[in-house]
Amino acid sequence: MNRAVILDHDYVVDKYLNVYQVVGGSINEWIIPVIHKYRVSREKVFLGGRGFGLARLFEKYTPRVASISKKKIFLSFIKASQPFITPIEIKEYFSPREAVSRLIRRAGDALEKKAVELISMLIDAGISMSELGVTGSLMMGIHNPRISDIDLVVYDCRLVDEIRQAGILTPFSNGLRRKWAEQQSRRLGIPISIAERLYNPCRRALFKGTQVSVIPVSRRPGWLSVPDLSRATYLGDLEVIVKLDINDCNYMYYPHVFRGEVIASNRKINEKRNATIVSYESLYSFISAETKLAKARGVSYLLDNTVVIVIGGRETTSYIYPLGSSSGSRITSS
Repeated sequence: MNRAVILDHDYVVDKYLNVYQVVGGSINEWIIPVIHKYRVSREKVFLGGRGFGLARLFEKYTPRVASISKKKIFLSFIKASQPFITPIEIKEYFSPREAVSRLIRRAGDALEKKAVELISMLIDAGISMSELGVTGSLMMGIHNPRISDIDLVVYDCRLVDEIRQAGILTPFSNGLRRKWAEQQSRRLGIPISIAERLYNPCRRALFKGTQVSVIPVSRRPGWLSVPDLSRATYLGDLEVIVKLDINDCNYMYYPHVFRGEVIASNRKINEKRNATIVSYESLYSFISAETKLAKARGVSYLLDNTVVIVIGGRETTSYIYPLGSSSGSRITSS
């Protein structure tokens, strides 16, 4: 396969017709982190009319499920094993940006036509077509026109706010928002109250009755922004209150990196340390850029004078969610 850079939310197919979603983009020219999404099946869900069926491996993707793979590599800089694929194994490649061009040329069913209508309205609002993509089942041509979502990729996180200002998408109703929060609560094992705080109409909304996810994707591999934990000291499970320092929208890119200052914790760590929070669960990137105070829990490390908290791993319950100016700003020691 001759691709210089493979980005987050690209899809690749190996010679055994397994379909993988790329996560965070390629680490180097040989290692491409992935989630195994589809396998060959006798079900009548065909890949672009190629004559073989595909089925999802799992109905819902949790941190535990996403790590399941026969082939992993231990990455010392994140101190974790990651499923991966190499370029030599890739038989076919799918790009969200190329999917937009294909849909505009040849939209067939109702969902494809609705996706083209959405893209056309975004272009009319001043967003370049080169900044837009469509990923997921719609990109692969294996969607269900009646129930599938539109997974909209934007190649500049600043476009999330431009889409909001355009007023093209409609926020969830209270009932749909509650249902969404219940689904996220079951998927991640977090209280519904936390999931409800994470709903962000800029990232999950409706377009003419169809659910739309807005997914910012960096044009450079996201792994470059992750702190190198190879020389960090393990601290264990930690819950903290963090004063966030969000100066741009780059935290929306996967892996999601937040920075700030620890102002309280459930263990003595010499508070007032710098904090870096790395989330491998994209739901937590729904936090608004206006968030000043957040509660976070995960596996923690000490790197120089910075506490690094990893969210979305399998070792412990983990989360980050926004707090009000005063509510929830105390942590009791466990």
